[in-house]
Amino acid sequence: MKKVFYLIFVFLVFSVTLLPGKVGAQTERRSIKVATVPTGTVVDENFVIKAGESVEISGEVNGEVIVAGGEVLVDGKINGDLLVAGGTVMISGEVTQDLRVAGGQVTIIGTVGGNVTVAGGNVEITQSAKLGGGVVTFAGNTLLSSVVPGDVHIFGGSLTLASDVRGSINAFVENLRVKSSAKVGGDINYTSENEASIDPGASISGKLVRSPLPVSLRSQNLSSSRQFFRGFGLQVKLFSFVIAFYMGLLLLRFLPNFTLNVSKIVGERPLKSVLYGFTSLIITPFIIFVFLITIVGIPLGLILIFSYILSLYLAKIYVSYWLGRTLFGKEVANRRYLPYGLGLITLYAISFIPFFGGLISFIALILGFGAAIFGSLELYQKALKVKVI
Repeated sequence: MKKVFYLIFVFLVFSVTLLPGKVGAQTERRSIKVATVPTGTVVDENFVIKAGESVEISGEVNGEVIVAGGEVLVDGKINGDLLVAGGTVMISGEVTQDLRVAGGQVTIIGTVGGNVTVAGGNVEITQSAKLGGGVVTFAGNTLLSSVVPGDVHIFGGSLTLASDVRGSINAFVENLRVKSSAKVGGDINYTSENEASIDPGASISGKLVRSPLPVSLRSQNLSSSRQFFRGFGLQVKLFSFVIAFYMGLLLLRFLPNFTLNVSKIVGERPLKSVLYGFTSLIITPFIIFVFLITIVGIPLGLILIFSYILSLYLAKIYVSYWLGRTLFGKEVANRRYLPYGLGLITLYAISFIPFFGGLISFIALILGFGAAIFGSLELYQKALKVKVI
């Protein structure tokens, strides 16, 4: 038990003294509110990271791009993958490979050579957009008006289909509308409490199959408060996704080796990480309480509260990084940012699964928390050896 207390204490104190300083450095360097890649500019880098209140990419980038900002406009050309997190996102240029976006309002009117994956409040893929692959969205409302050569997977509040989908459609939504201009080359499989609205003139080559919601999730069996939180929960998850995305970028930018080491611990010592993570989750509040009831310990107790909350939130970042490195092959694993983005999307997608999603999210929490404790202890011991602290 002493070892557990020691591990927790070292991890919490070390993380709270290390992370805020790095974040503060990021804030000082990013004083510019608008970040741009001007028209005519060519950037030959694997990753271009721009962060600010407004981000505009009008030039050409030869490599994968990660963008984070309040408002993001991409009207240039990306010769690679594009990963975006922002409040308002508009893609009007060309992305030669895959596009992945997390944002409040997401509009795609340009060209995407690969697949499109979006998590957002409102998602619109307009008629002028040209896609080379499939579409996956996790959104409150999705409007799909462009031709889609692949399959479509939609999770969220509503889907309005007004385009030619040459593959099949799988949807888990509250409302589904297929407009008269829509053509579906495959099947439409949807899970919903409501029957789909199919306009006259709509063409569906395959089968239209509806799977009703489980009885426990139907509105007539939910109290008004539970109905409210079901809709509110989606917005919270989307907001949480964006925040996690930002924080993950900071970790990978300023603490790449530490983040990589913790993610390896997740895969190499999962059982020990879960055990220490769960134990720490329970015991840490009592440690904080002991500090708070003593006058001398109040400042340290307040620091530990902040560190505890921050550490729990960061836990999903380490697990997401491990997921991305494990599931998507060596080509992805050898890159810094792409595995994290893919892993985070995967983890949040799993969280939408009824019951099991919540259970897996909890396991991911304690797994990442425990691995971070081990990683912090190892870093602390290395720092002692080289007499840094």
